[in-house]
Amino acid sequence: MGDASEWVVLSTPDLNGVLRGKALSARQFADAVHRDAVGITDLILATDALDTPIATSTCVGPGRGAGDLLLRPDLSTLTPLPWRPSWAWCLADVRWQDGSPCDIAPRVVCDTVLTALEATHGLRVCAAFEFEFRLHDVENGAPVTGGRSYSAGELGALAPFLDALRTATSACGLDLSALHTEAGPGLVEVNLAPAIGTAAADHAALLRACVEEVASQQGMRASFLAKPAVGEEGSGGHLHLSLLDRGDANVFAGDLRAGEPPAPPLRHAVAGLVETLAPLSAIYNPAINSYKRLVPGWFAPVTASWALDDRAVAVRLVAGADPRATHVELRRAGADANPHLVLAAAVAAIHGGLDAGREPPPAATPEAPGAELPRDLATALGAFRAADELHARLGRRFCAHFAATREWELRAWQEVVTEWERTRVEGRASGLFRSGRS
Repeated sequence: MGDASEWVVLSTPDLNGVLRGKALSARQFADAVHRDAVGITDLILATDALDTPIATSTCVGPGRGAGDLLLRPDLSTLTPLPWRPSWAWCLADVRWQDGSPCDIAPRVVCDTVLTALEATHGLRVCAAFEFEFRLHDVENGAPVTGGRSYSAGELGALAPFLDALRTATSACGLDLSALHTEAGPGLVEVNLAPAIGTAAADHAALLRACVEEVASQQGMRASFLAKPAVGEEGSGGHLHLSLLDRGDANVFAGDLRAGEPPAPPLRHAVAGLVETLAPLSAIYNPAINSYKRLVPGWFAPVTASWALDDRAVAVRLVAGADPRATHVELRRAGADANPHLVLAAAVAAIHGGLDAGREPPPAATPEAPGAELPRDLATALGAFRAADELHARLGRRFCAHFAATREWELRAWQEVVTEWERTRVEGRASGLFRSGRS
């Protein structure tokens, strides 16, 4: 990093999961490391998905003068930027101007929640994300696969993209464990290897950036939209998670396949996750479009449910051949969700279950699938606002700010008039008093 012509992209995820920051010359970056921070406008945490400033926020943004925050480089994340020679990439924690952690910044929220779990129970989080995304040809808009799930033949057509993605992610220090086609035109799923703590969410954020960049280089467009087309499978952003004790043993371990009952920590964790699915849907499914994925029949969970090795439920217990690898899979979250906030929300829910020693409801069955979860953002936001225990774990200022951003999203949607609405009224066929052609 000594060459002054080199650049480092110093960035942090915003509320929508978009990486925001600035490019610093190597000299400026070294100075930022020495000073422990570099200034940036607080608008990075107060804009919507279209970069419109959120005027209703009470802690950052236009209403507070759009002052500066501080980006503190996390040197453990410094990595080459593979598609830009002599450039590098570094994630940052966000600080208020007085140097204290910015408690509304997603990466800070995530780290705070995970640190609290370890401090209280001596448990570290081991987690991995899997994302589904769509690839379309830029020139003609056609999906690059035909929509056959787990198709070995279609993987061959994706070989140039897969090779380039593997090269890019390896250069960034990411470990891809698997990739396959899914049951939707252009739909691909990629799995990350497990990582400890906040690094799992860091890897997920960098993976999405790599996918989008590599797709662009290959003449494709990558989309993480939760539901891009009616009648097609949506795109999930599932979280796989276990908890490790101080000796690095998995406290969820158990031979569930052989009928062994879930260990107490696993039961309590499942209870916490299931109990909070409704309010945390605002985080797991943060956009208007998110809820169009959550419909019956597409392996997208619509009830507060759990079960062993069942892809229709919201919380799936995954029991492999090795009992030590037992973990939970949170299937409610979509590909459009912020991975740092998904991880923070899930761990806050688990912490609540562990603290109270909660027991989960009976495992879901077709006859008793569980209580219905919110089917729109407004309902989810109402449940989120009322979840006081979660506010305490996630941070009250963050929860108030996040709720304001979702309310902003709802108001933006309410101001849109769609062609569907016009057709439903203007297209009504009423022949009364209408003169026909002769």
